[in-house]
Amino acid sequence: MNKSLIIILSLVLLPLSISAQTKQLDKIFATYENYKNVESVSITPELFATLSAEAKSNELLTKITLLKILNVTKGGNEKDKIVWINLRTEVNKLIQEYNFAQILKVKEKGDLLEMYLKKSENSLLVFIADSQSEYAVFYLQGNIDKSVIDALITGEIKIK
Repeated sequence: MNKSLIIILSLVLLPLSISAQTKQLDKIFATYENYKNVESVSITPELFATLSAEAKSNELLTKITLLKILNVTKGGNEKDKIVWINLRTEVNKLIQEYNFAQILKVKEKGDLLEMYLKKSENSLLVFIADSQSEYAVFYLQGNIDKSVIDALITGEIKIK
């Protein structure tokens, strides 16, 4: 097959691939956000624009087009445990299936923080925070570049 044709097909199919990943993440979030022990947050660009008056933060926030968070409390009864175990399993499967690149992993005293990136024109950044008391998944979409990643790591943009 001609190299030019392969390149063209790759460029055409890449946005479809990111779209599939986004749909899969949205499906996971829609499935789990209605459970009793799950907290859910979804923030759109309109809200990001009002979050900060600081110019640098505002510039960084304009690069983010969507933020979704699921936080599952561990503990409680067996049904609650099954919820976070199934969520963790589905998120890990998605990360492997779509070949997200792990860009950060921190393990401290039984707590684990992982950051995965799927780079494209409209990149996806997935955080996983797993502790003794809760399991959380953060999902950012947008123009995720080095400045956004650095700001998240250094705390210029805080996600709580």
